[in-house]
Amino acid sequence: MEAREQRTVWQFREFELDEGLCELRRAGRRVPLQRKPYQLLVYLIENRHRVVTRGDLLASVWQGVAVSDSALASALRDLRRAVSDAGRSPWAIETIHGFGYRFIAQVAAQPLLGGEIDEAAESRSRDDGWRWALARKVVDFLEHQGVEAPGPTAQRPARPRSERVRGVARLLA
Repeated sequence: MEAREQRTVWQFREFELDEGLCELRRAGRRVPLQRKPYQLLVYLIENRHRVVTRGDLLASVWQGVAVSDSALASALRDLRRAVSDAGRSPWAIETIHGFGYRFIAQVAAQPLLGGEIDEAAESRSRDDGWRWALARKVVDFLEHQGVEAPGPTAQRPARPRSERVRGVARLLA
């Protein structure tokens, strides 16, 4: 039996940020988002009750790596574009000039167990619903055979079932 870790799906307006799947969805459709803008969004949502400084963002997202001011500005611009947030009249990310940034949208947290598959999120897209169903069947078969999907590795600990299903689904894409 695998250990189940808790993960959170953050919901705001028509968006869902699923930390377990590392993805942003708008009305059920995946929104492409690079790693740094994604990490900024997670940090801003988790710290939405306060203003976060540039230093906070740089320390959390870039973790001590020296980057220019334009790297943060670019990541924020990409994030705002992904959530359709206008700079002059923001609904999601407010710039507090001279202080920092704050996530201002109403947020609801939906805790899930990491070993469970978010069936609704996986099957929202009719175009690839068959892929998720087939991926679950492949993982079921491999688990029954005692093999980890999409391939056994001796160096890594066993991954949660949801990650194995995602790995197989990506192979089928």
